[in-house]
Amino acid sequence: MKRNNREEDEEIDSDEIPDVVSSDPEEEKEEDNFFSETPEEKRLRLAKEYLERTKKAKDDDDELIEQQLNQDFEEEKGTRFDSINISLSKKEPEPIRYRAHRGQTTSIVLGNGCVFSASKDGSIVNIQLEPRKHKLIGQLSSSVNSIDYHRSRKIIAAGDSSQMVSIFDEEECTLLHSLKGHRGEVTGVVFSQKGTELFSCSYDMNIRVWDIENGNCLTTLFGHQEIVLGIDYCGVCVSCGADRSLRLWKYIEEKQLLFQSSAIRSAIDSISMFNNTYCVTGSQDSKLCLWRLNTKKPIWVVKDPHGPGNWISSVAALRYRNICASGSNDGFVRFWEVKGDKLNPLFSVPLIGYINDMEFSENGEFLAVQVSNEQKLGRWLPSIKEARQGVHIIRLDHN
Repeated sequence: MKRNNREEDEEIDSDEIPDVVSSDPEEEKEEDNFFSETPEEKRLRLAKEYLERTKKAKDDDDELIEQQLNQDFEEEKGTRFDSINISLSKKEPEPIRYRAHRGQTTSIVLGNGCVFSASKDGSIVNIQLEPRKHKLIGQLSSSVNSIDYHRSRKIIAAGDSSQMVSIFDEEECTLLHSLKGHRGEVTGVVFSQKGTELFSCSYDMNIRVWDIENGNCLTTLFGHQEIVLGIDYCGVCVSCGADRSLRLWKYIEEKQLLFQSSAIRSAIDSISMFNNTYCVTGSQDSKLCLWRLNTKKPIWVVKDPHGPGNWISSVAALRYRNICASGSNDGFVRFWEVKGDKLNPLFSVPLIGYINDMEFSENGEFLAVQVSNEQKLGRWLPSIKEARQGVHIIRLDHN
């Protein structure tokens, strides 16, 4: 290949010099025109090219912005429900264990780069994932049954067996409020992440709504006929309990919606919301149910997903996605996909012990699982000595 050694009177950039002399007369003519253009013509040409690139980038940005705005709007309404595909991580297929308690573990909630873990010994611990370390947030005198974390206010709520709801400051590790009012063990707590409300449920069959700024009880919600065992919030509050019912609370309007099914014959232990329209529950008669909150009965029921007689102690839905997980004491955490109003099995991960609590990370990169050798609210079944107590992180691949 022959190099073009022509010298030009005008000074030009090196990347504008052609490397090859073309044998095509038309191309040579185009090259001559290119090099003979005036500085004004060059500025005009470069400006046109810049405008074309900007317009193309703007079109791409407008599409991304529109997509993000639509997602934000759907999240604001609580109706977002995207379909994604997940699989067990190929790089880290084995669960990673973190332990910070001497007593039996009960509940977890995810924070900013950490996991908050609670135990029957009354301790609440912040477990940093990277690098590995932990610190004590608070110490209560009785078993902690449930915890939740307010991400913007950086406070932790804990419900315990002494009928109390306690609120701690994450950074200062100090007790802010001790909320009294329940007349039975507090079995669940959940924040309204965009508001100042905290919801708690109890053995006293009631739901209480608290103002987290001053610690006052705003209202008490009556309706459950037996103890309330699970609670969640995503734009609306839902609860479940030993009366085999699921209830949706519109507490400002002082209304509730009742959901029941003759297919469920035992207490509903756990509940988790995908969005404000769909949720999943697990019951003691080994039923995994998918609910649409405009239909009185579950739209899909999976019988004995963890084997006959193994009650489902924990469920977790990936918020605004079509993925959930269930746990029991059969030695496996099982993953499910919502597709066409059905729950389809995906894969399972071996994990020995009682699965007392679970939560997905925001983008579905991992599932945090609280494993114990006994159930969080009692010792109804034999202890599992082989259980490796603590928080286990199951890494996931998704698209």
